[in-house]
Amino acid sequence: MKWYRFLALWVTFLLALPLSGSSYARQASPGFASPEAVDYWLSPEMRISQPINEEPDRFIPAVAYNWNRNEYLVVWHNSWDYGSYQFTDIYARRLTASGQLLNQFIVASGYETGDGKNRYSPAVVYNPAAGAFLEGEYLVVYAYDVDGGTTKNVEVWGRRVKWDGSWKGPEFQIFSWGNREFGHPRVALNGSSYEYFVVAHAWDTTTDKFNDVAGRRVTIDGTTPYSGHNISTQDQVAQPQNPDVAYIYTNNEFLVVWAQHWSGPDKDIFAARVRGDNDQVITEFCLDSAGIEQDYPAVASDDVDRYLVAWNQIYGTWPYSLDYDVYAAEFNRFGSRQGDVFGLSTYYGADEIFPAVAINQTTKQRFVTWGYYGNNSSIMGFSWYLPSNLSWILPFPIAQGLGNSQAVAAGMANYLVVYDKYLMSDEHIYGTLYTPFVIFIPLVVR
Repeated sequence: MKWYRFLALWVTFLLALPLSGSSYARQASPGFASPEAVDYWLSPEMRISQPINEEPDRFIPAVAYNWNRNEYLVVWHNSWDYGSYQFTDIYARRLTASGQLLNQFIVASGYETGDGKNRYSPAVVYNPAAGAFLEGEYLVVYAYDVDGGTTKNVEVWGRRVKWDGSWKGPEFQIFSWGNREFGHPRVALNGSSYEYFVVAHAWDTTTDKFNDVAGRRVTIDGTTPYSGHNISTQDQVAQPQNPDVAYIYTNNEFLVVWAQHWSGPDKDIFAARVRGDNDQVITEFCLDSAGIEQDYPAVASDDVDRYLVAWNQIYGTWPYSLDYDVYAAEFNRFGSRQGDVFGLSTYYGADEIFPAVAINQTTKQRFVTWGYYGNNSSIMGFSWYLPSNLSWILPFPIAQGLGNSQAVAAGMANYLVVYDKYLMSDEHIYGTLYTPFVIFIPLVVR
């Protein structure tokens, strides 16, 4: 555990308690010797995105935590609909760990700068080692339509952003290959070298099929001297897609996860261990191969020995009577599953969609959130400390209303869950803080 994550732990815990008006609930957690209830707080729901001129809809939020300043950065893309064409760009907003909303700013814009080139589907990670002490930076990555929609030419670009929202240089290209479109970019930080690792899926524009999951290392100063390459096997029958990535310090490795076809319409969750020092693939393997379709995996690491992977398990055949459930499993740092695959939300007749995961690196508490679409739509959550006894833990509502997508980041003493949902006629980005009342301090640190 890096020393700065312990800096004023108990102070940050007190600061992280939500403001007045918070709701209070109780949840049993298996992280303690006896099954006593663990108290937690849910903050009032916050609208994170501010109104702007010519109101757009906002979609696909992502969030990162700044350990140095005990605050979060939320990013998303705006979408303006003009008949048969949409303009999109990337916005962001800072907020403190106690829920105080700070400045909103533009990360990258095609609509407002007038170049007509869309930026969308952002992801973000914080780098505490970049810049002076208590400064740090974020790397925001996103899909970039470099030809303005005239041809199939979507690349992955990024921009470094200082802790206060100011830009650290221009946008820069991360992925660009011939006859390829890229999508679903994700980014993780190497906690040893403090370099970035960016992944995305590649679409073959000559065959209109997914081809592989690609990765590329980005230096701490935002340069790209290392070549990008495929992480998954290139296979237009399997069609690898929808990747995510997490880093584990103990091995100096990344785990990249994705969905791909196994046989016929059946998709399964695959993964690759990737070296942190040269981003070469160590091994590629199947994480879970249930006989039904699985998709949209999300992964987080405890930085020591465990990965948590959650995904959608999809029953039925599109477009008829699909049923989305949320499943998860834990894996050790070598990719071996620890315990059983377990269903977090498996309600028949309701859809539980697009899980997001985080692990608090101080307490090792796991947290999964997803959208629930049923009689009463809501954003749901599920948390635990150890995977030894999950049978009596129940999901709990984070907020009412269905989001198209959601994300979560672990702070020093709480989690910020962000999601998009409608307010009147416009889609906005919202957030809720989840704060466990009982804080577990690990005995062994590094």
